[in-house]
Amino acid sequence: MLRMMTAGESHGNKIVGVLDGMPSGLKLDMSCLRWFMERRRGGYGRGKRMEIEMDEPKVVGGVHDGVTTGAPILVELENRGDNPSFGVRSVPRPGHADYVGYLKYGLEDLNIPAERASARETAIRTLLGAICYLALRELDIEVFAFTRSIGKVSLERKYHEIEDLLSKRDSSPVYCPDERVSELMVEEIDLAKSKGESLGGSFTVVARNVPLGLGSYVQWDRRLDAALGFSLLSIPSVKAVEIGEAIDGSKMYGSEFQDGFIVKNGVVRRVSNRAGGIEGGVSNGEDIVITAYLKPIPTAPAIDRSVDLKTMEESPLAYIRSDTVVVPAASVVGEAMVSFTLLSFLLEKFGGDSMSELKRRVEEWRGRLSR
Repeated sequence: MLRMMTAGESHGNKIVGVLDGMPSGLKLDMSCLRWFMERRRGGYGRGKRMEIEMDEPKVVGGVHDGVTTGAPILVELENRGDNPSFGVRSVPRPGHADYVGYLKYGLEDLNIPAERASARETAIRTLLGAICYLALRELDIEVFAFTRSIGKVSLERKYHEIEDLLSKRDSSPVYCPDERVSELMVEEIDLAKSKGESLGGSFTVVARNVPLGLGSYVQWDRRLDAALGFSLLSIPSVKAVEIGEAIDGSKMYGSEFQDGFIVKNGVVRRVSNRAGGIEGGVSNGEDIVITAYLKPIPTAPAIDRSVDLKTMEESPLAYIRSDTVVVPAASVVGEAMVSFTLLSFLLEKFGGDSMSELKRRVEEWRGRLSR
């Protein structure tokens, strides 16, 4: 069983995470881990804090000579950003955890729930998920994400229609693999920033070469699509998740939507992948495709109406530094969370205390399916 836990506050000394259940024998590619953290810090529209944080990965447990031992992996990230000080804060920000934290935990200083509820927590999850990404890479499973929309600007082409998708994504300031759409997204962000507004959008995560048979339909909580939805909905600002082409499919006839079977060169194939690689809660061998939709960031100068919980009178909001949009950065968190979830289901199905054992079992299963 693969488990992930995190601890620490947004402006505390550090944030830490534990990954328990990772097999032994995985060599940690630190350059890849740094690449994940750099991409999460980046993306056009980010705020000033990401200019401060370095997010240098530090692995302090569960690894010997750069290789996992099978023990829990402990990682740390240093917090460098100073906490904007407003004293004891009693005016909640709409869209944040301020008000619910105040009521649920009895935390009268709204800075306290804000510290833990902050999206800063996803930095350590990105690092832990990046380790899972390395394990999937050893199993020839590729996971990648890209920005699909920001505000009213959307990428209309499907990912498999775009050549050199990853190189185009990585050269885009908003992680969108279409140069013209990227330019329009940048213009959309600039316009929103000039108005003191924030933006939402969507990103898509794709997982290729995932073995058929992950997940199950025998119990509701063993469905792979449900688990993937849960992992992406745990990312702050994500409010909806789509598997495959569910939204467009909801407007089609069944004969238009379902991925028909054909035989090609003696192998059963599909004519499409509108189901997004999952049927009946089980991976079906096609690419897994999942899209997450984010609300606009709830901190922006234009968001200025609230109440003071001490006086119970309407009160203006004090603006706290923020991003204009986080969709590109959130796509990297999405890659990490999907990697964690897929590796969890792989270990559930195939087991293995070491990477060599897990790899052998996955290869044997793929061989059986091909026959």
